[in-house]
Amino acid sequence: MTLPYGRAPRGERVIDEQPVSPGETVNTVAVLTEQGPDAQWCYQGPLTAARFVAYLDVSVLPLLLAGKTLILDRHPVHRARVVRAFLDRHHVRYVYLPPYSSELNPSEEAWSKVKHVLKREKPRTVDHLLDILHRAAQSMTPNDAQGYFQQAEDFSLVTV
Repeated sequence: MTLPYGRAPRGERVIDEQPVSPGETVNTVAVLTEQGPDAQWCYQGPLTAARFVAYLDVSVLPLLLAGKTLILDRHPVHRARVVRAFLDRHHVRYVYLPPYSSELNPSEEAWSKVKHVLKREKPRTVDHLLDILHRAAQSMTPNDAQGYFQQAEDFSLVTV
């Protein structure tokens, strides 16, 4: 990940390197709460229903105490039968966002901030990437998270 632009003094070119080989793919998943991101988990390879259930079991269930509701987007893994069965078995309240509604998903804004940090820092190794991912997620303040939720709520009120 590299920024597609740069700045240089007038009359000079911006010179930077951009890898041509994508290297190893690292994915991450996290829960966005009112306090910021929580239960962040990085993994290599695709997100499968079995992986997602394991993530829910280990990292997410403890966050859902006191009757909180889990809001999921329409990712096929989130809607898998095994995931729904797991959530039902553990009496977790969950709802799915409507299709094509990224503006109602506060995590879209949150991950946009994280991606910008990644592009600016240009990690070239997995260890460096994981370090930056962690620091970028931790840089999100409760005020940021509440703003993302407020923006989604404001948008939903306008479109009803």
